[in-house]
Amino acid sequence: GVPDSEHVEGIAADISIDGFTATARGLYRIALQVPAFAGGGIGVDTHKDYIHVDTRGVHARWCYDRDGRPSAWDSTLDEPDEVEA
Repeated sequence: GVPDSEHVEGIAADISIDGFTATARGLYRIALQVPAFAGGGIGVDTHKDYIHVDTRGVHARWCYDRDGRPSAWDSTLDEPDEVEA
């Protein structure tokens, strides 16, 4: 792992669920329901449908670009889902 990363410290995980139809946006919404994750770090990869969660104790949000590098947060992930009429 990367030196000083949350993974090496044992306070982070990357989550994807085989066979689970939730997108990274859906996983993000689920992660927000866990107080330790909501108050910590959440990284969202909409290209590979996985999220990174950690309990760093500081609110942090980011997305990953197509090459898997951290990039700016996509604020549309915080918008409510559209409901079909």
